[in-house]
Amino acid sequence: MTSVEPTMRIYSGPLSMFGAKAEIAAREKGLDFELIMVPFVSAYEPKHPRREGQSEAASAGAGRLRKGRSLALMGG
Repeated sequence: MTSVEPTMRIYSGPLSMFGAKAEIAAREKGLDFELIMVPFVSAYEPKHPRREGQSEAASAGAGRLRKGRSLALMGG
């Protein structure tokens, strides 16, 4: 007896809304698929972490400058 492989694989995870939508759509259409659950691993580390003593306002202002916007400085 030969086993038949599913025609499609869906890779999803416990926090993946896109995987859940794909799974629901495949089930509604009656497609033959294999659901592969991938564990959630958070390995994100920002490339430019905030420096010690830098306030959130300072980092927000720097973000605006990087996006091409200018800050209006009021002098006395």
